[in-house]
Amino acid sequence: MSDLPDRQFSPEHIPDSSGDVLIAYESTQGRAPRAAAAMAQAVRDRGHEPVVRLIDQVMPADIANARTLLVGGWVRTRYPFGGDTIEHALEWIESLPPLDGKQVGVFCTYRFFPRSFADTTARVAEAIGLVRRGLEAKGAVVVADHSLHLRSLDEASQAFVHAVLTWPISS
Repeated sequence: MSDLPDRQFSPEHIPDSSGDVLIAYESTQGRAPRAAAAMAQAVRDRGHEPVVRLIDQVMPADIANARTLLVGGWVRTRYPFGGDTIEHALEWIESLPPLDGKQVGVFCTYRFFPRSFADTTARVAEAIGLVRRGLEAKGAVVVADHSLHLRSLDEASQAFVHAVLTWPISS
């Protein structure tokens, strides 16, 4: 069974979520779903139950039931900004209810192109910062952020999930 939902959906076909870690991502080219699947495995490896959803498929119960959110998407590094999946994620974040101190990790996936390292690094940092600030404005406590290169998704996902799930949680 795949952790990744189909892009087209009907709310009545999405099972109720019972996981304590929600992985919500945006993707247009299939890179972020690979990262979400790697994160889901890392979450399971630590004894938690993940719920993996495209941001458009996240249901209110998913957010309410989750102790921890992992939110992100792919960052366009080859072309200028505009129409990025991160922009769609920011619109989604604005539509969220207050997160009231919910623990959150922010991620983005990227791939280097024969441009410059500095340009790619700047785009990734900008995207993570925008998502982080959007979630914090909703009352989330962002405990970690991480950029995940496509060639090292498994290792990077393990490190990211470890950082988020081992963060002390206040009661």
